[in-house]
Amino acid sequence: MTLPNLVGCGAAKAGTTSLSSYLAQHPEVYASPVKEIGFFGPSCGRRVAWYESHFAGWNGEPIVCEFTPWYMLIPEVANRIAHLLPEPRVIVSLRNPIDRAYSDYLHHLRYGAPGQSMHGLSFFDALDTQWGQLRLFSLGLYARCLNPYFEALGRDRVYVAIFEEWTRNPTSEIARLYRWLGIDADFVPEITQENRGWTPRNRLAVEVIRLWRAIVKPLLGSSEEALTGLKTLAKDALSQGQPHLTPSERNRVAQLYAPSVGALRALLDRSLACWADFGA
Repeated sequence: MTLPNLVGCGAAKAGTTSLSSYLAQHPEVYASPVKEIGFFGPSCGRRVAWYESHFAGWNGEPIVCEFTPWYMLIPEVANRIAHLLPEPRVIVSLRNPIDRAYSDYLHHLRYGAPGQSMHGLSFFDALDTQWGQLRLFSLGLYARCLNPYFEALGRDRVYVAIFEEWTRNPTSEIARLYRWLGIDADFVPEITQENRGWTPRNRLAVEVIRLWRAIVKPLLGSSEEALTGLKTLAKDALSQGQPHLTPSERNRVAQLYAPSVGALRALLDRSLACWADFGA
């Protein structure tokens, strides 16, 4: 068995499902079939042999990877990766922090949040909770999240993808990632957008969604076709589309994130012009 040499560490709601799919499709990449293994998290408590078992299907591919998008929240993960894995590399995808936080809020509005009732909570009410500060807000403080990885691994071993850039021009941006990994950059994966956002119609819809996750999904197991079909039916029946923040609401959140985005620009030496809320 083997251990990964590439770990996707975040950010949640920044296209990591699509990005991991593009990597998994490449013939020179073996991706763990389980997303969010969470081995390097503080409460995992599993042995290395358990972690290795997630890569039992490896067949000599030069790149072996896994994605756990919430690793970015935990500074200690960087050193754990550096100490255990041989010559590891890390990939992160960063999204306009306003959109990332709001998408994360909508996700937990649908499915619930650990230890936090979401019923009746507006986006700004959720941000004011202890859970919201930790999960919704802090995961968008990208400079603070990235520094431990730069220090533990070196900048040349951390690939920073910008969500808005690679979703606007996916073929060329994914080819750039393949070149960084040293694998065939002429390979073109099937381009899809995973996990499109939606919100429940009402409280009953929320409870039906939770029932689906708790009972129906485990019963279907790995039947991907059945899971996809029923998930589509559920969205059509229970959703009301995805609401958006108003310009004034976006400006309110932009003021909270402006110092962090400035620090990120300096850290990466990139303009991040695609994040229009924060100017040039």
